[in-house]
Amino acid sequence: MYKGLKQTKFQTKEFKSQLFFGGSLTTKRAHRTARPLSTRYPIHLVLRSSKAVGKNSFWEKKNKFLIKQALNKFSLRWGIKIINCANVGNHLHLYMQLSNRFTYEKFIRSLTGTLALQITRHNKNLGEGAKNFWDYRPYTRIVIGEKAHLVMKDYLLINQMEGLGASRFQAKIYLLREHEKC
Repeated sequence: MYKGLKQTKFQTKEFKSQLFFGGSLTTKRAHRTARPLSTRYPIHLVLRSSKAVGKNSFWEKKNKFLIKQALNKFSLRWGIKIINCANVGNHLHLYMQLSNRFTYEKFIRSLTGTLALQITRHNKNLGEGAKNFWDYRPYTRIVIGEKAHLVMKDYLLINQMEGLGASRFQAKIYLLREHEKC
């Protein structure tokens, strides 16, 4: 090995920042980059809407059904495997595996458009309706490694419990007790 060459460091800030994209990270033009996608590793996707409250909440009975139906329909159509999903009322967490990186755009456009239109269809109080339903662009993060997978599994469980009405503290205590049993 040549003395002048150094081993590439993969734990640098630049490398870590390439594993996630979207949400409030894209508010400044200088921070915008290409969205990293992977067919090899699963992806954590977050869709957030501050207008999803009251009758437009994702926890409303009709909206839960619409979300489940849309996820099934578009994941089958575009070949995306939904590993887990957490509905927290005003945002959704999806843990999914892409079969083809080019179908992500079609999947996310069809899913977000359909949900925004169907949830705001009967509510005239939103003004422009589905136009500004989502707060930010979808947040995605590539989940690499077994430890990251386990952390993601716990994170989704905590969010699912929060969606059911438990506080974040109660959900973490429950999770710690479950881990102690193993």
